[in-house]
Amino acid sequence: YLTPILSLVLDQSLGGGHDDTAQLSDEMKLSSILIAMVVRNAMEEFHCEHLSDVQMKKLNPVIRNAIGTALHALQHQGRSDAAKRYINYQFSMVPSYWEPPQLLDGYVKMWERDARGENFGEG
Repeated sequence: YLTPILSLVLDQSLGGGHDDTAQLSDEMKLSSILIAMVVRNAMEEFHCEHLSDVQMKKLNPVIRNAIGTALHALQHQGRSDAAKRYINYQFSMVPSYWEPPQLLDGYVKMWERDARGENFGEG
């Protein structure tokens, strides 16, 4: 499933991103794409009810880039003051009313089916 995505990421890569640079590694690019796709799919109902396809097209790269930035900062916080400050700033902005994250229902159902041995080669 990831072959076309991997090709896209590697074709657009700026040398893979090194540990001491403000660039995304190929692994972080792939992780960002995966996480952004999960976010995009999770907000499909909201998209249909509140956002046009044009608006969603503009929103998708914002989401991908924000995820990539967060992943980079998390990976580099131990050796980069900039990454550490960025993470601290982002955490300071989290509103008190945010509830803790939970697993999405569709994923939990897939997990439970697998645990029962009911996986029939789906996704």
